[in-house]
Amino acid sequence: MFGFRPTSLLRGTALALCLSVCSTLASAQESFPPPRQEADPSAAEVAARDAWKSLQAEVDPPRNRTRAAFEAYLGRMAQAIEDFAAQHAGTAASFEAQHELALMEIHALRKVESGIARMEKILTDSAGWKGPAPDGLRLDLPNYVFVLALALADLERFERAEALLKPIAADEVGGPRTEQAKRLLERVQARKRLQIGLEMPDFVGPRHNGGGEWRLRDFRGKVVLVQFWATWSRPCAQEMPQIAALQQQLGGENFTVLGVSLDDDRREGRVRLDSYLETIGLDAPQVYEGKGWEGAIPQQFALRAIPANFLLDAQGVIRGRNLRGAELRAAVEALLPEQED
Repeated sequence: MFGFRPTSLLRGTALALCLSVCSTLASAQESFPPPRQEADPSAAEVAARDAWKSLQAEVDPPRNRTRAAFEAYLGRMAQAIEDFAAQHAGTAASFEAQHELALMEIHALRKVESGIARMEKILTDSAGWKGPAPDGLRLDLPNYVFVLALALADLERFERAEALLKPIAADEVGGPRTEQAKRLLERVQARKRLQIGLEMPDFVGPRHNGGGEWRLRDFRGKVVLVQFWATWSRPCAQEMPQIAALQQQLGGENFTVLGVSLDDDRREGRVRLDSYLETIGLDAPQVYEGKGWEGAIPQQFALRAIPANFLLDAQGVIRGRNLRGAELRAAVEALLPEQED
C-alpha cells in the first residue's frame, strides 16, 4: 500500500466504496459538469437511465468490509454492468455504466488492460452519439478521455495519452475543459521525462534544516537515490528505516540518498521531520518545502503516490525506479563500480 494524493475525479457507487476500502491510485484533477443539452432525450435514453438507477440501487455494497466481501461485490457489479450495457447499447446510460466498470477494472480488479480497452471502446462507440442525456444522468465524455489518458500514462503509453489530450488542450474556444486538458497534458509529459534511461530533470528546494538549498545537479559524480516520502505515510514509515540503513552502510563519496519530504507546515512538518530523521538515524540531504503535495517539486514530477524513488547513476541518468529492499541495495552496489572507473 502507498500514500496517495486525494482525488475528486473518481466517483460513483462502486468507486466510492473502492476508494474507502482499498486505497487506489489517485489523480490530481477536478471534474466539471457536462454541457447542458436542450433537446428532449429519446424514450430509449430515459428507459436506460431508469434501468441504470435501479441497477445501482439493487446491487448493495457489502456491510462486511472484508477483502473477500468487497471482491465478491465487485464481481456482482461487474457482471450486472456487462449485462446492462449489452441490453441498452448505444445509450448514455450504457456509456456511463461501462465507464464505471472500466474504473473498477483499472483501480480495483487489477485488470488494467481490460479497463483501458473498455475505455477506448466507449470513446469509439460514443463518437456518433447524438444525445441528449436524460436529466439525472451525468454523461461526461471529456472526463472519460482524462481517465483513459492517466491510465495509459501509468503504463508508459505516453504517445497515446498525449494524442487523446492534445486536441482538447488546443481548443481555441477555451474554458474549464481546455484548461484541465492542458494541466493533464503537462502531467503526462512530466512523467514521460522520468523514464529509465533518461536524465532526471534538475530540481532545487530548501534544505530541511535551513541554510540554503539542495540542487540535484550538484550531486553529479555520485550515485543518488532520490526518495520522495513523508512522516505521515505508513508505507514510508516502513520503508525509511531501510533507506537509513542503506545510507549508513554505503553513503559517502560515491553514494547518497537525497530525500524530498512531502511533510506540511500545517502539520508541524518540519518538527516531525527532524524528530523522525533522528529516530531512524538518517543523515542525508533532505529537501523540505513544507507544502505537501502542492510543493513545487512534487508538482514538477506529477507525483501521485509515495514512497517513490529514482536511482540515478553518476551522470544523473535514471537507472531504476521504486526499487526496494534487497533489489534496491543490489542496484546501488552494481552502479558504484561504474562511477569509480
